[in-house]
Amino acid sequence: MEKEYYPIIVLIIASDNSQLYLEQKKESLEYYSKFSDKIKFFYLYCKPEDQSNEYDLCFSGCDESIYPGIFYKTAKAVQFINKFYNYDFLVRTNLSTFWNLNNLISFVETIPKTNYATGHCVLSHGGTSGFSHGLSFIGGIAIILTKDIADNLFVNNDPFSDLGYLKMEDDVFIGYLLTKNGYPMSKIKKFTMKHLVDNIYNESIINSMSKDEFDNILLFRIKNSFDRNIDIQYVKLLKKKIYN
Repeated sequence: MEKEYYPIIVLIIASDNSQLYLEQKKESLEYYSKFSDKIKFFYLYCKPEDQSNEYDLCFSGCDESIYPGIFYKTAKAVQFINKFYNYDFLVRTNLSTFWNLNNLISFVETIPKTNYATGHCVLSHGGTSGFSHGLSFIGGIAIILTKDIADNLFVNNDPFSDLGYLKMEDDVFIGYLLTKNGYPMSKIKKFTMKHLVDNIYNESIINSMSKDEFDNILLFRIKNSFDRNIDIQYVKLLKKKIYN
């Protein structure tokens, strides 16, 4: 069977246990679908496989959890896409991250197609305390891997053989696997990232940016813990500004 090819495959950590997540998925589905010729995307869930469909990949071997759930469904999703798709770059992200996909397409055209791991938040920790476990890692909102790395970490080798995934956050454990296999991690420099985290909804935060500043943003991290409805307001504003 010939595998279908896409330059980019995006794996989106998702959950449907609240109305907010369902609304975020609806909004993101609309803008991801505009790029269906270049980007194949899937929402990842821990629930029975028979609920999988064109956009959802479901895995029954996990519960929705920070760990081990997120790592488990990420690894299983990479194994799934390896069977049916060819691609150049794997992007692992989540529902709370809004992407300028034009910039993502532009960015991957400038980086190597092999032996490359990158993201906006490349964190290095020298100690052994805290959630990082003293490891370097790429922040889980935006992990970009070339196919050869994704295959080596999740397909050619058993990603569950090291039980560290049971007690580490997914991005930290992926950082551990990258380091263990000798892959350097590079910070994205061509584009910026904007945080819209824990503030009141304020359109001027976006509208006051210059065109050059706004157009240079690759992704927006949106998470307002005290009122998650603000997240939806920002998503709708950004979708209108970037994609309409």
